Amino acid sequence: MPHVIPARLRTDVYARAGGYCDLCRIPLAGNAFDAHHRKLRSRGGEDSLENLVALHRHCHDWVHHHPADATRLGFMVASHADPATTPLHLHGRTWVLPDGRAFVPTTRRSTT
Repeated sequence: MPHVIPARLRTDVYARAGGYCDLCRIPLAGNAFDAHHRKLRSRGGEDSLENLVALHRHCHDWVHHHPADATRLGFMVASHADPATTPLHLHGRTWVLPDGRAFVPTTRRSTT
């Protein structure tokens, strides 16, 4: 039996995405989207707003077929990581935390 995301949570995931796929930024067709677990359920990921993103079926397939790229972009989260504090590279434009706050990656400066 397939896993079912609670209807209210799916609604919240869709609303946060603004009706667009979180990966490609193309509009979603209403409620016809996949709620992807960033931290996979097999890694202990839960049904939570911080752990779910709205994706087209083909974008969801891409994430699962390209785990290294998906992890680099924040669409997959390691089993030891917290999805609430792992940023996403949304729509190829900006890094954000799942609650929508901007994320500014730190850079290391050379001391030499």
